[in-house]
Amino acid sequence: MTPPDSHPAPGANRRAGGPASQPPISTPGGVAGVTATMVGRDGALQQLLARLYELLDGGDAQLITILGDPGIGKTRLAFEFYQQLSRLPEPLRFYRFKADIQRIAQPYGMVRQMIAALFELDENDHHEATIARLERGVTAMLGEGRFEDAHILGFLAGLELDESPHLSGLRHNVRAIRDRAIQIAMQLIVRITAHAPMVLMIDDVQDVDDSSLDMIEHAAQISAGESLMIICLAQRRLIERRPRWGEGAPGAALIELQPLDEHQSRRLVGEILRKAGKLPPDLRNLIVSRAAGNPLYVEELIKMLVADGVIVPAPDKWQIQVGRLPRLRIPSTLTELLRARLQSLSRAERAYLAAASVSGSSFWAGAAAAMAGYDEPRSAAVEAILRALESSYALIVPQPEPALRGEREYRFSHDLMREVIYEQIAPEQRATYHRRMADWLIANSGDRADSYAGLIADHYERGGDLRYAGHWQARAAAQARAAYVLDTAITHYQHAIQLLAGYPEAAADLLVAYAELGQSQFEAARFADANASFRQTRELARQAGDRQAEARALERLAAIADDMSDLHAMLDYAQQALDLARAADDPTQIVMSMADMSMANLRLGDTQRGLDLAQEALVIAQQAGYGAGIAKCLGHIALTYEQLGDMATALRYTHEAVARFRELGDLTEMTMQINNLGYIANAQGDFASARAFLEEGLHVARETGIRNMEIYLLSNLGTSLVGMGSYVEAEEVVRRGIQICEQSRIKPFPDFYRDLSAVYLHQGRVIEAVEAAQRGLNLARDAVDPREVGVSWRALGAAMAELAEPLGAALCFVESARLLDTPGLIADRGRTLRAWAAHELRSGDPDRGRALQDQARALFVQAGLTHEIERTPDAL
Repeated sequence: MTPPDSHPAPGANRRAGGPASQPPISTPGGVAGVTATMVGRDGALQQLLARLYELLDGGDAQLITILGDPGIGKTRLAFEFYQQLSRLPEPLRFYRFKADIQRIAQPYGMVRQMIAALFELDENDHHEATIARLERGVTAMLGEGRFEDAHILGFLAGLELDESPHLSGLRHNVRAIRDRAIQIAMQLIVRITAHAPMVLMIDDVQDVDDSSLDMIEHAAQISAGESLMIICLAQRRLIERRPRWGEGAPGAALIELQPLDEHQSRRLVGEILRKAGKLPPDLRNLIVSRAAGNPLYVEELIKMLVADGVIVPAPDKWQIQVGRLPRLRIPSTLTELLRARLQSLSRAERAYLAAASVSGSSFWAGAAAAMAGYDEPRSAAVEAILRALESSYALIVPQPEPALRGEREYRFSHDLMREVIYEQIAPEQRATYHRRMADWLIANSGDRADSYAGLIADHYERGGDLRYAGHWQARAAAQARAAYVLDTAITHYQHAIQLLAGYPEAAADLLVAYAELGQSQFEAARFADANASFRQTRELARQAGDRQAEARALERLAAIADDMSDLHAMLDYAQQALDLARAADDPTQIVMSMADMSMANLRLGDTQRGLDLAQEALVIAQQAGYGAGIAKCLGHIALTYEQLGDMATALRYTHEAVARFRELGDLTEMTMQINNLGYIANAQGDFASARAFLEEGLHVARETGIRNMEIYLLSNLGTSLVGMGSYVEAEEVVRRGIQICEQSRIKPFPDFYRDLSAVYLHQGRVIEAVEAAQRGLNLARDAVDPREVGVSWRALGAAMAELAEPLGAALCFVESARLLDTPGLIADRGRTLRAWAAHELRSGDPDRGRALQDQARALFVQAGLTHEIERTPDAL
């Protein structure tokens, strides 16, 4: 089936039962041309088919995970399931993928395979042809003009699209590209499954990269109403690695394959040896007892018996030489059995396989030849070895789509065979092979070497070259960070640091690794970890006499102190960074440090000093042509005018900052300025406009993964929702913000507990409201922010005013009014006087209450706060 377009849908040759150049699942090999029927897996097959029929009847999407030990029968079950699919009256789309270390040693490795398969992309085609094919496929499926969507998918698939005009606004925010790619993929799934169900089968899922696993789970979670079935074949290591795998998907199911019981094992032996007639009991018992329910062991043991002449195959009837059994030494384990099978190979064949096994479950023929010592990778000797290993011994299988241009790729027939071969290599020789493999990858991957950086690093480490391993781990980390897979980036950087730490000559690389680790942790909102990393960066820079690097580390420490509400530390770090930046004559760092000092002074109550610093930094940024610095300074100037009560000027500067950051493509800073628009609107009492700004900012922050910015947006959005009386939504927002703070190991913002107190008051939970307000006050005191402390005293007064004996409420309002009695905090002081007036009118001195209300209204009139004036009627 194809969608009703003028072009055929991509992947049309992958229909179950339809024509295909390569069968999605190869026929089981069997023994001497005899293939047994599947034994002991009928129940699992029926479970799969039942879930499939449920899907075909309009049920939800399915995520089925089939778990089992190596050799237990996962692949055979997959083959039988595919055979059933091919017999369905209506064809469906079927794709099979297999985790491959050559392709998944990079973020989104499996996702890249999926995109390439869906649009039939060939990594070895010319770049322009690949992009053109992708554009044609996407526009055929989703409509003309969807070139941006095509390029977003291409970027995630690893195509070189850095210069694409369609990605100009997203290039610096790969997290946004990832999330957009998920949305586009879902649109494609909806389009495809509207005309035919789709089945995706993924083998060796335990080896798939984390970023791809995340996307697979997410796709299953959000595809509830689509005709999509995802089948994952995995070893138990998957659950050890991800204990909650699939739990969030509505249609998730787990099928565990157990060893065959004795009856099933005897039946399997009979199936394979059916041409031998009635089997001698000793032979059947020998095979069954040694196999321990593992179908692969049964098959391999029979192959060994054939090779040793105990079983003699013939076209019509097989012969059993029972007399040879007593003299035969039978391996007690599957590993020993596979090792014994290898003895029949020639020395050259075993040496070639040993070299190939270093690469993993799949290998490039040229790489194995080079490591085995052959000068010519396609020599007659190498070709003879490959033919024998493939055809005579069935130990390797050619792969139709090699990852490297011009290289033939093979896969071991079973991962256990590869492991047995690898373990037989002497340690010294194994290390040599790994170093050679790393060198070969660098030499043969060209400008795609960074795509294999993690793999290259692993080979160097296994080869004992730890400095090179550290260098390539750092390159793998940089690639992961560029793809905004921050957890993976952090892991690579930490590993790089461990490897480089023992080499004094690698001090410069170690300094960069610590700095990049700190920035990755900062972007992931892991502030305590980032703080430790930048402290170490600073120390290494100081030891190296690198003033610029030390200034950058100090500026980052200032930014972290800001997020952790330690304003005095922020000011101190920023001042030290500024001194070093001036000594190094680094205008970029001078601007950043002065901007941090401006913000610290502003929050500590010295508004004029904050304005002076921001304006001075703006001039320096303009002289240096530092666009991001100009935009940042404009945003800081806006906040100082907000504190001075000049809302119109504050808004003008903030809108200009938003426009500049948008033009620069810096969505992180743009989101911060959108947050500031919401903050200013809240200060004006325009809660509806604030909510619109903040929800826009949250959308961008979540698309780009800016988790630390999400905290600020949620804190301001909670205030907007409370101001609008939307208490249910406010509570959800506040609790989400507190959760993120706790996960990020930072103190929750005082705003969250002030807003939570207001929610509790609305619910009539007065004691809890007082406790929440008190906690907000304690957090504000820790932050040493006069405005925050003053506003928190007001919240506590409002809560205490609802107690049966509200004796302390007035004292709270007095302290709040005192702290907010500055020119820049007119609006906040007016809100305190209004809340105090309400308390006096209800529970205290009505005359005093009317006077306080008049004072509050006068302040709102003075500040031109229309919304607050409307909320504050004239007491007279």
